[in-house]
Amino acid sequence: MSRWCRRGSLPQEDLDQARTAEKAARAELEATLLQAKQASAAVTGVDAMVAQRAGVLAQIALAELHLEFTEVRAPFNGVVVALKTTVGQYASALKPVFTLLDDDRWYVIANFRETDLNNVRPGVAARITVMTNHNRTFNGVVDSVGSGVLPEGGSVIEGLPLIQKSINWVHVSQRFPVKIAVSDPDPELFRMGASASAVLQP
Repeated sequence: MSRWCRRGSLPQEDLDQARTAEKAARAELEATLLQAKQASAAVTGVDAMVAQRAGVLAQIALAELHLEFTEVRAPFNGVVVALKTTVGQYASALKPVFTLLDDDRWYVIANFRETDLNNVRPGVAARITVMTNHNRTFNGVVDSVGSGVLPEGGSVIEGLPLIQKSINWVHVSQRFPVKIAVSDPDPELFRMGASASAVLQP
């Protein structure tokens, strides 16, 4: 462009304007490149913050899981008995510290003679009396009838209930456990292992 000016092809004023425009264009290009670099750095920073946020959320979830591990929730409401620990003691794995009795559902196990089981089946109604109060009776329904008991004098079979006969010197009919679900229990009168009598309704 300077050569053209010396030959008179381009006025000096036009040359100056062209140089000014070139400088302005270069400055604009450099500014654009700088903005692009800053934008790229900003995107990289956002990605880093997103990754950091994901890591923090993972740590929070792990901490919440560890907190849940410190609580053991029973699958039912009940009463704590046989407590073997105190406040401040550590609990060990596979070592029970108490027993929880389900007081929402109550059952009576009645041992019926095998000669009386012909009409005993699930769904049969029953009337129940507890020894803690003979003046009250409760409604019940047969839940299940035992299919086997431990034979007297036979080999020990794991899992079968042992039903003691009332008379040892006379051969009497075997008794089988009948599980009766109580429909209207009274927690004030019912105790685990307490005595009760059941009469099946025809």
